[in-house]
Amino acid sequence: PAIADIEKTFVERWNDSSRTRNWPFEAIDPDQPEITEPIGTYAPTGMHSVQVLRTYGLGKYSYSWADPSEKGEFSIWASTLNAIKKAESYIYIEDQTFFTLGWPARCDDIFNPSRQVVDVVYQLGKALERGIKVGILVSNKTTRGFYLNVYEKYQRDYSLRYLQNIANQTNPDNFFVGYLHNDNEVIYIHSKMFIADDEFALIGSANIDQRSMTHDSELKLGVVDSANQFAKGLRIRLFKEHLENPSTTEVDLNNYDEAFDYMKSAIQNNQYRLRTYDFYSSEEWKGHAKFMNLIYSPYGGPLNLR
Repeated sequence: PAIADIEKTFVERWNDSSRTRNWPFEAIDPDQPEITEPIGTYAPTGMHSVQVLRTYGLGKYSYSWADPSEKGEFSIWASTLNAIKKAESYIYIEDQTFFTLGWPARCDDIFNPSRQVVDVVYQLGKALERGIKVGILVSNKTTRGFYLNVYEKYQRDYSLRYLQNIANQTNPDNFFVGYLHNDNEVIYIHSKMFIADDEFALIGSANIDQRSMTHDSELKLGVVDSANQFAKGLRIRLFKEHLENPSTTEVDLNNYDEAFDYMKSAIQNNQYRLRTYDFYSSEEWKGHAKFMNLIYSPYGGPLNLR
């Protein structure tokens, strides 16, 4: 059961704190006893199939099983890429950051195809090229200070422009990007949500960026169910909230094509809680590569994909 895998993750981290291993003087309580016995017993139940996905980056500040001599774990990254490649009708994303991995941007690094093909934004572009609808809601502001704000905004804008350009060349109707507003202020999106084809959902702590996919410790769940109700129900509830509970005469949210078009129209017309995403200057900020790669979104993944 998934709960057993979540317990396993907790025990692994409890017993091998990176702070006690590398910086014992910073540990809150380095003498805390290890957990050596199972915390609970669990039996399979319900109709959902749930995979527990994780990120454990490489490096001296990581965990003992994820140091450079080991392989780390990047199953969130792998599952996201796999879901994009297998999508047959649509992909819907809500994300706090939404960055192409690193800088220079992996999504258009044509001289290093092995790096390019493992970029989430690049694979979303390939999905658009094969006719998959892609809808994205992201933050239009940041809670951080000015300098972090401009670097973060530029990285996000670059990633979204990349997809918008592909959509414009293939089918503009198959792509939307927007943000949320409650008529008084911008709603800061903190969710990390990925839904595909009303069949598969990814929910958890990892953003679409280099830090979450390769560096920080993250946990995410991949969920399907035998009746194909969970992902669809989640998507409908989110759309209802953002569209302020429309009547069935306005839009049939059960029909994704109709719902997608209605969401896109609402974003373009700044209706309900949906707003058109604001692209800022396309000029790269001085020091952007250093800031993104060393501070804001460092890389901690497999060395052959650095």
